[in-house]
Amino acid sequence: MKTDNGLYFKRNNLDRLFPFYVLINSDLIIEAYGPSMKKLHANCLKTLFTDSFKLIRPVESQVEFDTLVRLAGSLVIIKGTSGAITTSIKGQFESYDQEQKLLFIGSPWFNSIEELTITGLSINDFAHIDPTIDLLHLLKSQEIINEDLIRLVTTINEQKNKLKKGEKIILNTLEKERELNKLKTDFVTITSHEFRTPLACISSSVELIQFNNRPVINADYAQRHLTNIMSEVDHLSKLIDEILTVGQMESAGLRCKKETVNIDDIINTIIDNISAIQNDGRSVTVIRNGIPKVLLADPILLNHVLKYLIANALKYSESQKQPILTLVYRTKQLVIRVKDFGMGIPYIEQDKVFQAFFRAGNVHHIKGNGLGLFISKNIVELHGGQIRLKSTPNVSTEFSILLPLQ
Repeated sequence: MKTDNGLYFKRNNLDRLFPFYVLINSDLIIEAYGPSMKKLHANCLKTLFTDSFKLIRPVESQVEFDTLVRLAGSLVIIKGTSGAITTSIKGQFESYDQEQKLLFIGSPWFNSIEELTITGLSINDFAHIDPTIDLLHLLKSQEIINEDLIRLVTTINEQKNKLKKGEKIILNTLEKERELNKLKTDFVTITSHEFRTPLACISSSVELIQFNNRPVINADYAQRHLTNIMSEVDHLSKLIDEILTVGQMESAGLRCKKETVNIDDIINTIIDNISAIQNDGRSVTVIRNGIPKVLLADPILLNHVLKYLIANALKYSESQKQPILTLVYRTKQLVIRVKDFGMGIPYIEQDKVFQAFFRAGNVHHIKGNGLGLFISKNIVELHGGQIRLKSTPNVSTEFSILLPLQ
């Protein structure tokens, strides 16, 4: 309460009503201070006020007791100079009872809850009637709103990321759909051409034989056309086999039945058979490096791959020096290299050669269906191996097969 001689409260009421108070005598000695002030500025009791606090507002060149008496009732700002935390406190000085004492009552001012947290104070350290409480509640509300806003922004960003992922999945699905449609179109185009050409040859040969249907038919004439028919039938048979093989791969129905195989026997048989029908009389040079080791593989599937690569090496290097097949036995790996010295593969198309139905732009004048390398790659991978390409246009092409050894 306030009397004619100044404020008067019992000390225990001061602690409750003004937790940040400071009581000083006429010698500027601090006689008492509030429990919350102790949290900010410890060990101030019995010290000079000017040693523990600095008068920030108004600025006074020299602070004496009379100076503070003169400031009674006016807004002042003091700041602690002792302790780890030096917080500014707004308040006012009042005369205390009839004694020659001054009572500073006030409270610290904060711009954020973070500033409050740094001091170690909580809202409970303030008087219930302190207007700072209202500010702190507002700041707390602002902090909650900010946290909610951050959570909202985070949620929105998460949803955006999910939408982007969903969009990516949809685009990938559409791309795969386009690729599938292209494969279907290529399949129809290529297989139609591949079937139509041999059928036309067979039909033509049959018509010529029928046209020359005389009691005595020239044996050489008939044999020539019958050979054409058998060749085209064989081509059709191979095409159908490759299409069926692709179908088995797509349905995961192609199985690898491994057994011990003699790779030299397989290669020699293939080269002998292909060389026998090679029009330009070329064969394949075989080079062997290392000590032969046991190879576990499916002989039928491995034969298919090697036969295809060797036949292609001859087909795409017509009138050039003969291809080279190199066997390299490593500690745990067999490397089979088939190299020709023909037209090569354009650089920009080399990453597509193992795709189904793909044919390089410089070989469209040569018979083929674009399935061989696709099938070969799948067979090699079925054996736990790899197939690689190295080609220089108009110089050479080399396919390397890497198979694991026991």
